[in-house]
Amino acid sequence: MIRWVSLVVLIVQNASLVVIMRYARTRSGSMFMSTTAVVMAELMKLTLCLAITIYENHCSITAWLSYLSEVRCVPNMMPHIG
Repeated sequence: MIRWVSLVVLIVQNASLVVIMRYARTRSGSMFMSTTAVVMAELMKLTLCLAITIYENHCSITAWLSYLSEVRCVPNMMPHIG
């Protein structure tokens, strides 16, 4: 269930980023660098993904760190997650 919720949240976040950036670019006034907006969006996604993995590990930081070391140490693990 948590995987579907995270998928929906990330889809909504990406779609809203495109719409909001398009709106901000079309209005008058001072502009911002689009790379700054992209970096901030990626930081938001990273924060959300880390929070979800912590939640999946029952809010235990030690279990979360153990999970991350398992994923990092096992070769070819990333295609099989899920």
